[in-house]
Amino acid sequence: MCLVVSVHNRWLSGRLLTNIFGIMDLLGKIKSLELKFLHRNIDVIKCTENENKLWNIFSSPATIKSGAKLVVDKTQIAALVSGGRLADIYGCGQHKLVASNMPIFATMKGWKYNHNSSFEAEVYFINTATFNNQNWTTLYPFPLEDDKLKSVAIETSGTYSFCVKPNPSAFIENLIKDQEVDSQERWFNNFIIRRFRSYLETSGVDLLGIVKEPQNFSDKLMLSLKNDLLDYDIVLYDFQIDKFIVYKN
Repeated sequence: MCLVVSVHNRWLSGRLLTNIFGIMDLLGKIKSLELKFLHRNIDVIKCTENENKLWNIFSSPATIKSGAKLVVDKTQIAALVSGGRLADIYGCGQHKLVASNMPIFATMKGWKYNHNSSFEAEVYFINTATFNNQNWTTLYPFPLEDDKLKSVAIETSGTYSFCVKPNPSAFIENLIKDQEVDSQERWFNNFIIRRFRSYLETSGVDLLGIVKEPQNFSDKLMLSLKNDLLDYDIVLYDFQIDKFIVYKN
């Protein structure tokens, strides 16, 4: 019995050592691939995951080859970003990334007209399609002081529809500054709730009136949101309040 256990343990040890060496060999190969990738020049940049996302950001440790091809689909806008600064914006089509075709970026870098070295940059792909029936909601009831009801808490949710304007430089610059926002849902949710709360605090609107007739308030709030979102190159087509609950503290 002990002999069997001993043999079994030696077999396990052998298998374990084999696995360890195998893993080390694999890690070595991955490291080798990483080093090769770091020295590789990217010659084609294209975003194929744009259908359900408002933006995608291409960022790579590898450099971009001078003359690389930037492919922008018909519902996309692409923008070059360097060092946290917005450079050139490209519409639908195939664009050759050379100094003469990226004038703002070239000026930022101090390139001469015949510059032909590889370079580093981020590429922001923005989806210009219309997004319909997107959801927004309070993550938790927020406190509010009301003249009639005094201290209350508001829970609300609804839907909105929008699209980004064809040349969304303001929106891209906001994305560059606000690196903590990682999704369209979070960006809009934060924006709508901030404006919603501010509107309630400053307009003196009757909260119980909103509960009874949310559509009237929804239409007024949409006008305010629409104007605010235009500053970010976003067109708001529709805004609805599906739920509005007032909790008395």
